[in-house]
Amino acid sequence: MPETSGRVDSPEHDAGGTAPYRPGYEIAAERILSYVAQERLRPGDRMPTEKDLSELLEVSRTVTREALKVLAALGRVSVRKGAGIYVAEPSGLAAQQSWNLFLPADADQVRLLFS
Repeated sequence: MPETSGRVDSPEHDAGGTAPYRPGYEIAAERILSYVAQERLRPGDRMPTEKDLSELLEVSRTVTREALKVLAALGRVSVRKGAGIYVAEPSGLAAQQSWNLFLPADADQVRLLFS
């Protein structure tokens, strides 16, 4: 498992409460992608365990599990029961895009990603 550089960077939360509600798993999925980019993980690289990701992201394992399901459905991670979580090999549409192009650039792109 690659050594982590600490907590995953995340955008500041809107203290004024004006931002629209986003489920925790959406935020966690975005932060997992940020982790992959920060750690420069490549397809086939093993990621931290669900438990370790939960601690890294400071969210519950349930939220982490749901985020991983979303990312697996999008073809960004591969969750192999009993073997771990891996950065997925690009296939289909994902193969036509660079991994880094998938990372959301702003909140609007993230909302589009999950709508």
